[in-house]
Amino acid sequence: MKSKHNILAAILTLIACLICIRIEVLNHQAGGPLPRSKKEIQGEWRPRIPTTENSWRKSQFRETLDNDYLTRELSGIERLAMSKAIEQNKRTNRLIYSLRSIGLLQYFVCPLAIVVAASATVRFRRKRLVMNLAAILAVDIVVYILMFFRAYYTSLGGI
Repeated sequence: MKSKHNILAAILTLIACLICIRIEVLNHQAGGPLPRSKKEIQGEWRPRIPTTENSWRKSQFRETLDNDYLTRELSGIERLAMSKAIEQNKRTNRLIYSLRSIGLLQYFVCPLAIVVAASATVRFRRKRLVMNLAAILAVDIVVYILMFFRAYYTSLGGI
């Protein structure tokens, strides 16, 4: 029974750490939009649409009302701007989709890992096991703090 709590706490911590690392990497790749400020949060954080040349052209048409954007050959500068915008939108979209799925799972996994590790740490007397569980608990607390510091849920607009 003792080892089951230790293994469960370790597995939950591993899951929480992997989720945290994945979101931090995606956040860095997307240019660090997390945490979003209160001013930026105006309803739901939606995926960015221009992720193809056609959708980028349509967005430029809506911004400029210039029909040429839909059909004409793009200049080198416009092509570069388009590819940068599309890549940035794709990176931001990956972050949003990850927050909507595994980021929200973190709100369940992390507190559960903390409870399991804390209860097991208090319950057991073997020094080595307690030290392992205390290390697991410390990692869980760091991941928990990052989860709220980065505001996964509120950044999605779910206040």
